[in-house]
Amino acid sequence: MGLSQLVELKEDPSNNYFVNLAAIYRESGHYEKVIEASKKALQFEPNTQMAYITLAISYIRLGRDEEARGAAAEICRINPKFSVDSWMKMSPYKDPAQTEKIANATRKAGLK
Repeated sequence: MGLSQLVELKEDPSNNYFVNLAAIYRESGHYEKVIEASKKALQFEPNTQMAYITLAISYIRLGRDEEARGAAAEICRINPKFSVDSWMKMSPYKDPAQTEKIANATRKAGLK
């Protein structure tokens, strides 16, 4: 099912809808769809940190390092005190290896 079909299922999609959709796509490895959903979230609320985090991770996983650094710069603009370690403490993953994979992707994007 494509993004446009999912949007049709929801009468009034919001920023949170697209942020959550992007996270689902990220977990299933559909990084191009993550980018699409994250950009939609940013259309609703341009300063959504989580949308930029999912963008940075997806760009890294697609080998698009320059775009990942751009997303990381936006995260730092929105939240100058952003810390990968602090953010990862809120990780919902039970598997520490999964948490570390995401932390490594955000660090590779240029976040500290």
